[in-house]
Amino acid sequence: MNGDDDLIKLFLKPKSNELGFGPEQCTRLKPNMTEDEMVEEYEKMKKQTYTTSIKFGVKPNHNDLSTLVFREDAYNKNTTFTKEGIDFNVNSYVPTNLSDLMSETSTNKNIPVYFGVHGAGSSSYTFNSVCSYLKEIDPNFVFIAVDLRGHGNTKSLTSVSYNLSDFVDDANFLVFNTLKDIFGDKLSKKVSIVFLGHSLGGSVCSSLLTDVKSSANNEMNNYWKFNILGLVMLDIIEDLAVRSLAKMPEVIARTFTKFPNIKQCMNWHLGTGNPKNFESAKFSVLDLYSLKHFADDKYYLERKSNLSDFKSYWNTWFTGLSDQFVNLKGVCKELILSGNDQGTQNLDKTLMIGQMQGKYQLVVFNDGGHFIHEDCDYKVAITLDEFVKRNDNKLIEIKTNWGKT
Repeated sequence: MNGDDDLIKLFLKPKSNELGFGPEQCTRLKPNMTEDEMVEEYEKMKKQTYTTSIKFGVKPNHNDLSTLVFREDAYNKNTTFTKEGIDFNVNSYVPTNLSDLMSETSTNKNIPVYFGVHGAGSSSYTFNSVCSYLKEIDPNFVFIAVDLRGHGNTKSLTSVSYNLSDFVDDANFLVFNTLKDIFGDKLSKKVSIVFLGHSLGGSVCSSLLTDVKSSANNEMNNYWKFNILGLVMLDIIEDLAVRSLAKMPEVIARTFTKFPNIKQCMNWHLGTGNPKNFESAKFSVLDLYSLKHFADDKYYLERKSNLSDFKSYWNTWFTGLSDQFVNLKGVCKELILSGNDQGTQNLDKTLMIGQMQGKYQLVVFNDGGHFIHEDCDYKVAITLDEFVKRNDNKLIEIKTNWGKT
């Protein structure tokens, strides 16, 4: 990997301060910028990285569309929704011809809406690359990706809790408000909603759909519950997730949260395999950080999320997930796993029985890690597109020869 020497120097350099690096390694910019100026400058730095050819890590070798190099992020709409003192950030892709697609005269029979919920410590930009490939396959869909509380650009002025029920309640609020913002007061019958959840996000989506399917009718749920098509969970198995929580303090202790520059940051993430794919990481990784002032004209990157804040709530996140997912009714289901992860090579008992009974579809990719949707972005995009085409009955034509002679 290019930059190995720089990475080793960063790890071995004596700590002259609490950051672990000195001013000579930091990024040099305009001296003493304000907070707003730093935000603006960091956006410029990110866009420069988006146009960079592969210099860090190795992009998995797929075929056809995967040879594309994306220079701009896939999202074309950004909105903020406020709930209980939390300003939730939502990034979306909405096709410019949406009104035409919704028209009764349109030959387009369905409008897939993907609602992406990221995992712990991640952000909405973890789905950027998948969204980009979906646009290349067929641009006639909507993609909604949210920043959960304590993540990304979602902000709160007060301390908040991170129970699974908190995330689920937030997701319900965001589904309703984002769909209403995009589609108006009445959701078109053409809309088919697919929930896409990575790791913790899979648990959030599964719990949300279970609650909505079993709850009494109300205005918020009735707006969208009849348009639910499916749930796709990404690299999450309850048994493995619960066992992994015991090791999380050690993982957090080894996780770097501050870097002197973008190159060091990218090298560390790609070196740890979170994710492995530079073309995806240049969007998803940089969205996890913000620019901070070191001294004078020196600046560094600091992670937005404090992973230690979630520790008290881990035990609420995954318990009962497998049973809930397998027994969720009225929803098409798919589980996409990384075959490279030793833990995910073995389904737990509930998932194994459910898969044998045909209660969900199982897809395994061997050339990606835990961030399977980033490492195998092209393959996951194709899988999602096929999932909709296979399961959406709006696309089924019943032909008959009745009455013909």
